[in-house]
Amino acid sequence: MFTEGAGNTTWPKPADNKVINVNVNSPKSTSNQPVTIYANMANRGEAEGPYTAVLKINGQVEATKSGILQGNTAVPLKFTIYREQPGAYEVDVNGQKTFFTIVGEEATTGLFSGDTKLVALVLWGILVVAVITALTIVLLRRRQSYY
Repeated sequence: MFTEGAGNTTWPKPADNKVINVNVNSPKSTSNQPVTIYANMANRGEAEGPYTAVLKINGQVEATKSGILQGNTAVPLKFTIYREQPGAYEVDVNGQKTFFTIVGEEATTGLFSGDTKLVALVLWGILVVAVITALTIVLLRRRQSYY
C-alpha cells in the first residue's frame, strides 16, 4: 500500500502476466530435429506476481515454466521439443498460437533417394533410348548391306 498525502491511499496495479511474442525458430524442420519455441512473459501490472506458461502442441500439454515476475517487466521463455511424425503442428503458449511443420526424411532404398532418384531415372531413360537407337542403326546398316 502506498500513501499519498493526508488520508489518500493508492494501491499498485495488480500483476497482469501475459504471454506475448510466440514464435518458432524454424517453422519447417525435419524429423527428430530440435524445434525451439520462444515467447515472452510480460507483467503489465505494477505488483509482482506468479506466472505459469503452459506449452501445448496440438492441444496436448508438452511443458510448463513457472516463476515470479516483478511489475512492469518481462522474461524470455524458451521451449525445445522434438517430433518424429511429419505433419503440421499447432503451438499454443497460454492461448498465443503459431505453427511449425515437420517434413520426413525420405527413406533411402538402393543407391538413390529423393531428388537423386529422379536424376537416376532420367539418366537410365537416356541410356535406354541411346541403346535402342544404336541397335536400330546397326540393324538398318546390316539390312542395307544384304541388298
